Amino acid sequence: GAQDGAGEGRGGSDVLLEVPGGAEGHARVADRAQIKRIQAKVGAATDGLFGDRTAAAVAKWQKAHKLAADSKVGPATWAALNP
Repeated sequence: GAQDGAGEGRGGSDVLLEVPGGAEGHARVADRAQIKRIQAKVGAATDGLFGDRTAAAVAKWQKAHKLAADSKVGPATWAALNP
């Protein structure tokens, strides 16, 4: 099948994932390994690319877990994914 991020025009610089651990505790963009772990938890193809299918899977997971379904992995979603 097609890769999740293939042809979607989303580069590695998109700030869709704001995981903890940046400088002085600030958020930073997730690396491919973290994206793959997130994809596995939300039921998306684990290709390490955060494309439209991963965003849809994140939104579905957020809705199921009573979080704001914005397709972004911000602090609340990150905390829920990593209890």
